[in-house]
Amino acid sequence: NPASGCDTTISVRVEVSPMLPVVELDTTLDFCPGIPKKVNLPESSLVTYLWSPSTGLDNVNVANPTFTLNTNQLYTVKITDPKTNCNLVWKVTAQVSPEAVISAGRDTTLCNYGPYTLTATSSIPLSFQWSRLPDFSNNLGNQASLKRDTLSRAENTFYLKATDAKGCFWRDTVVINAVPVEASMP
Repeated sequence: NPASGCDTTISVRVEVSPMLPVVELDTTLDFCPGIPKKVNLPESSLVTYLWSPSTGLDNVNVANPTFTLNTNQLYTVKITDPKTNCNLVWKVTAQVSPEAVISAGRDTTLCNYGPYTLTATSSIPLSFQWSRLPDFSNNLGNQASLKRDTLSRAENTFYLKATDAKGCFWRDTVVINAVPVEASMP
C-alpha cells in the first residue's frame, strides 16, 4: 500500500494438473462378431485407464484395447490423473453386428455349359458381391442372384461376399462343374 509505505509480497505456487482427455462421456462403437478391432479413442500418457468388465478386451489398462466380441457389451472406462486422483468415468456401448449365416448355394454338376443362376441366401439383410477371384478384384454382380449364360468346361468356382451396413462381411464359395455329355449318333 503506497500510502502506508508497506509492501507485502505473497508467493503462491500453483500446480496445474494435466488435462484429462476430452471425450464424449457416452459413446457407442460398432464391431463385427469375433473380429479383433482396436478403436482410436483419445489418449494421454499423463493419465491411467481402467476398463470394466474385461470381457473381450486384450488389456484393461490402456486407452485403446483390442476388442474381440460376439455379443453387445456395456463398458466403463475410468480415466484417472495420478497426481490429483481426479477421474472421470466414461461409458462405452459396444454394439456387435448380428452373426449372419450365408450360402452361395450347393456345389452342383451340370451336364451342359449353362445357363445357370447362382443364388445367395442370408439369415439377415446383407448386400452381395460375386466374383471369380477370391480377392474380389473382378466383380461379376452385386445382386443375390447372378445369371451365367455360359460356364467353362469342368470346375467353375464362384466367390460370394456378403456385407452388412456396418461393414462386417462373410464369405462363401460355390463350385459348378460343367461336364456336358458329348456323344454322337451314327
